[in-house]
Amino acid sequence: MRLAAFVMVVLIVVCCWVIFHIATKKGKEPGEQGDSTQKEIREMDEIDKNLSNRLLDIAAQKKSLDREEENQFKASLKSFREQFLSDELSQQKINSYSSRIAGVGKALVEKLSVANIRTAADFDQIITRYESAHGRFTHEVTYIKKIGRGEICVNGIGRKKAEALDIWRRQITSAIMGRLPQNIPSDQKNAIREHYITKRMFLNEQEADAKRRADADRNACKERYLMERGDLERQS
Repeated sequence: MRLAAFVMVVLIVVCCWVIFHIATKKGKEPGEQGDSTQKEIREMDEIDKNLSNRLLDIAAQKKSLDREEENQFKASLKSFREQFLSDELSQQKINSYSSRIAGVGKALVEKLSVANIRTAADFDQIITRYESAHGRFTHEVTYIKKIGRGEICVNGIGRKKAEALDIWRRQITSAIMGRLPQNIPSDQKNAIREHYITKRMFLNEQEADAKRRADADRNACKERYLMERGDLERQS
């Protein structure tokens, strides 16, 4: 009788332990599965965030390239127009026969030539100053500003003749300005475009690579957590 009672107690204890163990294990499984899913979501979000930041950076670089290309076209056109103006002005020679500059005859033309002022491209400004000699008196001095070479004073060229020279140059410049080129040559334009096309292609490759990496990271993340949850289910 006592033996039967003892066996009954043992059976009850074993059954209780088994029931408790099963209940405890089942209670853990949903929590572990949920943790795995939440970790996967967080990792996916991080992958998407990193991709978004990378794409935004590449987009900003593309916009910067657009501005840079536009500025390059503007700078090239400015340089081309300046060179065109200079070339045209250099064709306009200072002489007493065709220039018709008031008060500037053959003698002054020769003096200007000695000073390397032979065309409308050789000077760009007339400057008149009042200067003193030994602090006793002042007198008017007229200078001709040579392009890229400073100012010079040419003997025999006073304010009136210098102004006539300046008016002549301005009239010629005004006529040339009306026919300045509106575009740079086609070969120069194509060279600039090709340069920036190459740069954009490089950014497009970086963009595609970033997307491929993100897709690979997502797939690896999904596979890793599927395996993890599969292991948890097999252990249950």
